Amino acid sequence: MNMKKNKGFSTLEIIASIFVIVVIFFVCIRPMQMYQRKKDAASILKKTYSELFQTLQMAVGENGDVSRWGFTGRFEDRKIIQTKIAPHLNLGENCLEKTGKCVPLENYKTLGNKYTSLNLSMLPAFTLANGASVMFDFMRSCNAQGSVCALIYIDVNGSAKPNMLGRDLFIFELKNSNSMLEPYNKKNKELISDAKEGCSKKSLAAKNCAALIYNNNWKIGDDYDW
Repeated sequence: MNMKKNKGFSTLEIIASIFVIVVIFFVCIRPMQMYQRKKDAASILKKTYSELFQTLQMAVGENGDVSRWGFTGRFEDRKIIQTKIAPHLNLGENCLEKTGKCVPLENYKTLGNKYTSLNLSMLPAFTLANGASVMFDFMRSCNAQGSVCALIYIDVNGSAKPNMLGRDLFIFELKNSNSMLEPYNKKNKELISDAKEGCSKKSLAAKNCAALIYNNNWKIGDDYDW
């Protein structure tokens, strides 16, 4: 009597198959996913910057230079943002009176995945229709020519993770010279160094990443320490 044997996969064959799948993932799929994430982050950052830039120019046309808006660096500044800036924006959610709702409550991380002391949950913020959150940190005085009136933080995916400087959080400066909005530390020549603020996994806080992307025509290049 002939008996037909059901041949299953051996343990060695299963391991080999898994190995092939892992290799395909890391060689083909993972680089494609990483490329798309970089492209998406740079695209949203550019669009958000453009919307903010145009909004600020309209607000200046109506109210004069930002240095004369009366910012104090205190809670009352939210009312100025509400009346002068927010009306010109395509908002998804207004969080100016809802502390922490549009911003992660925990501290942001470095590119090297370590926590920093940067916590933005108490800053006035809103989320745009494109999903990006914008947080304002206004200075008490910006009367001197070319001085910084505010640091503006853009988180390209709102309060969602990874909540990491240089990955989804980028920093810009609002200056009183024609109310110019430009990337933080834009003129620094060592943007990708391992120094304190360099766009690197070894830096303490990758604050220069917005300038690096901006100077590279809004692209995240191969030299970017993603």
